[in-house]
Amino acid sequence: MNLKKIVLTTFMAGTILGLPSVFAVFLAPVKSVESSGSDVIVPYSTDPVIINESISNTTYVNNFTINPGWGYVKVTIKNTGPNPITFTVNQSSQTGPQKMFYTVPADKIPHSYYTQGAPWSTGMFFITISSGQKMSGTVGVRLGTNLDDLKNTGNEDWLTISTKKKDMMPYTFIVELKDKSMKKV
Repeated sequence: MNLKKIVLTTFMAGTILGLPSVFAVFLAPVKSVESSGSDVIVPYSTDPVIINESISNTTYVNNFTINPGWGYVKVTIKNTGPNPITFTVNQSSQTGPQKMFYTVPADKIPHSYYTQGAPWSTGMFFITISSGQKMSGTVGVRLGTNLDDLKNTGNEDWLTISTKKKDMMPYTFIVELKDKSMKKV
């Protein structure tokens, strides 16, 4: 049995049984692609620049850089503390032009906020999260080449994808045989 048959057989079994790939846990994020309706595959992409970092104490500050073509921004914050928190995104410095300002409720649910209007320019941006009291939660920032792709890209972890996002199935299985005798079958 050659590799194509193994992959196809595994793919079909996963499709029929609705099983997610155990190998997907170990894969790095993959750039997305969409079909244009013909045999041409058109790449589009999002890029995580801050990935589920912990927020604590009374202030969190970090920065990220927007390169040409990546001007759409998604900020996702999960506030697990007892009080609402506020965040700002400023251009060039912590006190530069404000691009975003929101208050995130203390409800332990991830909230996502997006670029409004035109894409942002290139350069460095600073995210500041603060509260008058001790905070807890996580923050993630993702950049995109267009707003639709960014809104359709989740920050889900494997557990969320495998248990709650059934529409994301079937997964493709990639199999590597360690036993060389199996390659000759």
